[in-house]
Amino acid sequence: YLLGYIIEIITGKTYREYLQQNIFTPLGLTNTYYDDPNLIIPNRVSGYINDNGKYRNAGYLSMSLVYAAGALASNVEDLFKWHQALYSYKLVKKETLEKAFTPYKLSDGQISEYGYGWFIKNFKGNKNIAHGGGIDGFRAMELYIPAHDIYITTLINSENDASTNLAIEISDLILGKPAV
Repeated sequence: YLLGYIIEIITGKTYREYLQQNIFTPLGLTNTYYDDPNLIIPNRVSGYINDNGKYRNAGYLSMSLVYAAGALASNVEDLFKWHQALYSYKLVKKETLEKAFTPYKLSDGQISEYGYGWFIKNFKGNKNIAHGGGIDGFRAMELYIPAHDIYITTLINSENDASTNLAIEISDLILGKPAV
C-alpha cells in the first residue's frame, strides 16, 4: 500500500497510470488491469463465495480499499508474460531478483521462507518460488520451479483456497511425482 503512495508522490502519476505506462504497456500485458468497476474489461468474471455448499455472488469491494496491495485483474497469458519479463530482467536487475528470491534472515538468525515479495520453499526436492493472492470471490497462485523451468499459475473465481493445492498437483503431474 505504502509503495503505491510513494510511486504516486515521486512520479506525479496515479498508481494506475504508472502501472499502465511503465509495466503493462511496455510488457504487452493487454489483459491486465488495475481494477475499476466502471471499466469495461472483456471476459471479466464474477467472484463467488461457497456458503455451506451453495455458491453465491461475492459482495462488492471497492478496489480503493486494497489500492497497491492488490486490485489487479489479469489472465494466465499475461501472467506468463510477466514471468518471462521478470526472468529476462526487463523489470528489475538480476541482482535485485536474486535478493527477492533469497529467504530472508531474521534478527534472531532464523531463515524465513520468504524473500522480498516471494515465498521460497523446498518441496519434494525442488526449490519453489511462489506467491498467492486472494480477495472477496477470487484466489490466485503462481508457482515457479527454477531447476525445471516450470511455471504454473492458477486463477479461481471463488473463495476456494484450492488454487495452491492445484498448482502443486499440476507440478507433481509434470514432474512425475506422487501426489500429496
